[in-house]
Order: sequence, then C-alpha cells, then structure tokens
Amino acid sequence: SDPMPQPASEVFATDVEEEANGYFQRIYTSQITLEDVVGMLKRFKTSSVQREQEIFACMIHNLFDEYRFFPKYPEKELHITAVLFGALVHHQLVSSITLGIALRYVLD
Repeated sequence: SDPMPQPASEVFATDVEEEANGYFQRIYTSQITLEDVVGMLKRFKTSSVQREQEIFACMIHNLFDEYRFFPKYPEKELHITAVLFGALVHHQLVSSITLGIALRYVLD
C-alpha cells in the first residue's frame, strides 16, 4: 500500500539521469572514493547551479529507489551502498523525512 517512488526517468531530465548514473558507476568500479562522492554531494546540495542540485536530487532518489534490489546486490556493492547510506546520514545530506524512509528500507 506504500506509494512506490516514481522512476527517475519520469522525474529528471535524461542528461541529469545519465550523469547521476555515471557517478554511481564510478563509485561501484572504485574510480571515485566515497569520501569524494560525499564531498561532491555536499557541494551539489547547496549549489547555486540548478543542474548540480538536480544531479544531487537524482542520485539520492536513485539510491532510495534501488532499495528493493539490495537483496540481489553482490556483497561488495552492498557494502559500498551501506557505507554511502551511512555517510549521507552522518553528513546530514538527507532530510529527516527522507531519513525515516531510508531507515525503513534498511530495516526491511
């Protein structure tokens, strides 16, 4: 009965979606560190550049939208995702509402 999050393709422009997905690919192939990603997300969240704010929102959206696939994740990717989730919480990059949703996903 929970409303499912809308697919990012219905919410974000294609180029924003592609760039956000590109960052995730670089995260999971260890081409960019989680520390660097968190720093980038911090900048993007408060950026005066609209596109950077959209990439931030898209990345957060996609991360939460992926939760139902976590049981199928290989161990390495699941670990990276868990650390990223923790970093988002630690650095207060998600609102308390989003955080409530995130915790529900983690506890599922």
